[in-house]
Amino acid sequence: MLALARPAGRGLRVTLGFVSAADRRFRGPRGRRLEAIEHTAPLPPGSSGGALVDRAGRLLGLNAVRLEGGLILALATSPVRDAIERLVAGQAPARRELGIAIAPPRVARRLQSALGLPERDGVLVRGVAAEGPAARAGLQRGDLIVGVGGREVDDLDVLYSALEQDKPELALAIVRGGEDLELQVELDVKEAA
Repeated sequence: MLALARPAGRGLRVTLGFVSAADRRFRGPRGRRLEAIEHTAPLPPGSSGGALVDRAGRLLGLNAVRLEGGLILALATSPVRDAIERLVAGQAPARRELGIAIAPPRVARRLQSALGLPERDGVLVRGVAAEGPAARAGLQRGDLIVGVGGREVDDLDVLYSALEQDKPELALAIVRGGEDLELQVELDVKEAA
């Protein structure tokens, strides 16, 4: 594969390399997990955003992060193709907001264990934004989100994935004080910054 770059605007640079891993994932802005391709094509600093192409010229990803040891992560294009098509059509990127602060599942399990409660997978709600979608639906601090859109929440990515769907509402299954509840949350949609 070939990596293309224009570091600091000093002309096009093309380097040859190999894909060392096609299924890497890393946390991006706001904690979302991003799919990436790890490759060996050497690139200088300032090469982020350059294309990663196969030998037929098909776009595989966009170079994004330099790792220790010289490897580069390129954001895979398949998950972002829809967003790119929206931008080309003149639509602003949108982000759905739930309006909560969360703790990861491991924190929820530790808290359940400390309180002598049965362990359940889920995401613990640490805070609820006043007048946000979660507050309007009745979600409270201390609730454990155990399901979203009919799927069990066993890690943060299930919740993030549900928020990325193009749906105005989200069905949440929660546990509050040992009681199972179902909530319908009407999401706020904001232009991405």
